Amino acid sequence: WHATLTSKDEEWLEQAVKSLLPRGHAALSKPKGSFELTEEDFKIISKNTKEHNEKIPPHKWVFGGLVRNKDGGFDDHELAHILLDATDNQACAYGARGIPAIMKVVEVMGIKTARKWGVCSLNEFRKFVGLKQYESFEEWNPTGDIAKVARDLYQHIDNLELYVGLMCEESKKPGDGAGLCPGYTISRAILADAVCLTRGDRFLTTDLTPYNLTSWGFQDCARDTKNGSMGGMFSKLLFRALPEYYPPGSVYAHFPFVVPPEMEHWLTKMNLHQRYTFNRPPKGPVTPVIPIVSAAGVQSVLQNPTVFKTMHLGSAQHLVDGSFFCFDNEPRHINARNMVGNALTRTGAMDNYAKYFREHTRRLLKLRSFRSGPNRYAVNIVRDVINVIPIHWICEEIAGIPLKSEEAPRGIYTEQEVYEMVTTIYSFVFINNDNSEDWPLREHSTVYAKILVEYIQNRLQASGNHRMLSIRGIKDLISHLFTQEIDHSDPFYQMLFKSNSDQLGIDELSSNVLSVIVSCAATLIHATTHVVDYYLDKEREAERKRIAGLATDFTPETNATLAGYVREALRHAPPAAGTFRKAAADARIEQGKDEKGRDRPPLDVKKGDRLFLSIAQANKDPIKSSTGGGSDKTPQIPFGRGTNSYYEETCCEKLIPAMLRAIFSLPNVQRGPGFTGTMNR
Repeated sequence: WHATLTSKDEEWLEQAVKSLLPRGHAALSKPKGSFELTEEDFKIISKNTKEHNEKIPPHKWVFGGLVRNKDGGFDDHELAHILLDATDNQACAYGARGIPAIMKVVEVMGIKTARKWGVCSLNEFRKFVGLKQYESFEEWNPTGDIAKVARDLYQHIDNLELYVGLMCEESKKPGDGAGLCPGYTISRAILADAVCLTRGDRFLTTDLTPYNLTSWGFQDCARDTKNGSMGGMFSKLLFRALPEYYPPGSVYAHFPFVVPPEMEHWLTKMNLHQRYTFNRPPKGPVTPVIPIVSAAGVQSVLQNPTVFKTMHLGSAQHLVDGSFFCFDNEPRHINARNMVGNALTRTGAMDNYAKYFREHTRRLLKLRSFRSGPNRYAVNIVRDVINVIPIHWICEEIAGIPLKSEEAPRGIYTEQEVYEMVTTIYSFVFINNDNSEDWPLREHSTVYAKILVEYIQNRLQASGNHRMLSIRGIKDLISHLFTQEIDHSDPFYQMLFKSNSDQLGIDELSSNVLSVIVSCAATLIHATTHVVDYYLDKEREAERKRIAGLATDFTPETNATLAGYVREALRHAPPAAGTFRKAAADARIEQGKDEKGRDRPPLDVKKGDRLFLSIAQANKDPIKSSTGGGSDKTPQIPFGRGTNSYYEETCCEKLIPAMLRAIFSLPNVQRGPGFTGTMNR
């Protein structure tokens, strides 16, 4: 590999070697690029290196001018700077006379050692690995006078030493899929060595099982040719170790061993360049994320969307043309959010939706339970009930998506397929915090959003005040006739058009309907799961019995009490542990008072600072504030999306109690035995 060292590598190596030679050594006066060492010099360097390292414990060693932090580690930005430089610096080519002068002593020592050990010749090695033996020096390397010089030294091709033969062999010609281009013998040897290393490594063979690694770990280790790196695994390490310096889609992470201009050329040729970014990530240190944990601080940030911007808007706008007005906190989109809110919470709608949730929960509990013993039934409450009902709701009552179910067997998409679409889009927009997972989430979400938006646009065209026939309307009609789907979405769409004061077009309306069904369904699923799990604990048996006693009481007071129980559960187990914001201007965040009534010091943030609002911690803030339903703890911030989480909060307070009525009204409700009754978080 010596011939492939970059000029920067050679320069760094020269400086490192000079620092280990005694002052006044003759080699120090040699010009750059012609710095050569003798074997005695090499021994001096080795001795000095050994003595230096023996004086310092390994955990205190440094390199490249880096300085360790107090905790013993190196600064991320300094490590990232070195790695990014390594990607930018182009390697040199294999070939004769390409090895840097500073490595000459190593080459000489390698040749001498091979002779001492009686290593085979180049042709003998080629015969051993199954390659044709060279018949002449010109066949071995016809470049310039290389063959003539070798003939003068070795007389016959069979005498050519292995080390010299490998290093000076003619390099392969660059071509599609061939960028390394060593000599053919080296490439064959490298492939054989790689195969042997893989077959002989227990971590890559016998121990590579889900039993040893868990199913998640096994899948995480699996090669994915659709990960944006063409199956490469090194990008996963860079994304996870240095996420601030390797943003999603960066060629510096996906293809760290190819210089970006060359990678851009090939990706453009493959018509894939639009999926990547080619600019070098920031060199300087990235400001750490600032945690906000007090209830007052979190509320202050969430209620000021002008200064504290959401960080997921780019993901939302990537999915469809137009804006996701329900996904951002822009004040200019208040009318659009009110429009969707009016359609969703129109007169009598939430009561009808609550009845829908209650009845469908009872129906699915009966339909999907199975006998697990004498007078005992079991059901996978999350997979077969909680995950399914919000999907039916958005398909049948909101969006008009042809769902396949027991009542509509000719539908197009199954419950699990729509569930996968909705939760994938939600994960991409709201909880896409692992750069290594961004690519598959982005690719799948783009496809899923396109599918859902098409059905929404068809329903919008068919439900609007349009008297003229349209392609979308005809598609919607054919879909209804063919699938015989259950569709009660007309009232929602009609109110949507009635409230469309900004005269938004079909594309913008469809993107906002998509945002509503994604955010509401995913949040309902997550929140209901947490609420049911919370009240299934043994220490909350009294609350569980109280909920069961209220199951058949539909007075406003009872509804408020059950909503309080929902808020209390979500206070302890919010659907989202936290959310991120970015400061658009310098600001001061008031932190409120502590548990002793003393004012907390305010927090000053600068423009560009990133904030993590800890919803879980804020909900445990000891400030007293009545929430109803038997809880007088903290103000509730379960969703963490500020002014645009109104829909989720309304749906959860109205619809989750309906599901609780059906679930906890069953006799002797309890967790399943062992791990079947626990929820992985």
